[in-house]
Amino acid sequence: MANTERLVQCRSTPGLIPDERAVYIRTMEGHEEEVTLSARQVKGDHAVCWLIGWVEDRSLIELPRETATGCWRLWVPSAHLSPPQAALGLETEMEGGNYGL
Repeated sequence: MANTERLVQCRSTPGLIPDERAVYIRTMEGHEEEVTLSARQVKGDHAVCWLIGWVEDRSLIELPRETATGCWRLWVPSAHLSPPQAALGLETEMEGGNYGL
């Protein structure tokens, strides 16, 4: 099922303020994209995202905020995504509005 809330594997560090986390997500190309998220959007070594679609072993995800390089969507290994129910209870508001997820 596409366009569902998921968690994507990441590495995170404290952000500039206590309620933020700097999150680093590994893409299919092997590099990390940095995005600053609310601490409520990060659960251990996973961050909230939305599954847009997939092809074979890679998935297109959308992030709650724009990355440092200007991306909202990333191709990531499908194995780096959690099942849909794992994201329950995390803040799902995207910058600019709640998308009802």
